[in-house]
Amino acid sequence: WENTKSYLDNFGARNFAVFPGSEKFLLQGLRHGARGCISATANVNPAAIAELASAWEAPDADDRQAALNTLRAIFERYPVIPAIKASIARSTGIPDWGILRPPLVELSKELSDSLFRELGEAGFTLSQSA
Repeated sequence: WENTKSYLDNFGARNFAVFPGSEKFLLQGLRHGARGCISATANVNPAAIAELASAWEAPDADDRQAALNTLRAIFERYPVIPAIKASIARSTGIPDWGILRPPLVELSKELSDSLFRELGEAGFTLSQSA
């Protein structure tokens, strides 16, 4: 965050678009002039991320950010890209979504089961639109 903030502080007012590299920093970034964020988990949670980006000045913005952080933390406990693809495959019922290209490898059954358990406990459902 400190590196991103330095770009915002030094270049943000000069029409230099800054996008933090994770939704974990979306609200902080927007409050400092960022234009949005770049996030792998936007592939599975686009609606919630877009809603915060649209309503970042709303009274519940900090709560929305906390919810994004909770879901992001679950995915970060696993190899992120394989976890995202496994989640999409399971949610859509289309196993091909889980296919990865080297050097990435699929989650083991044990890790997949753990991921799906955590996502279920968090009440996660695949966000279908932004």
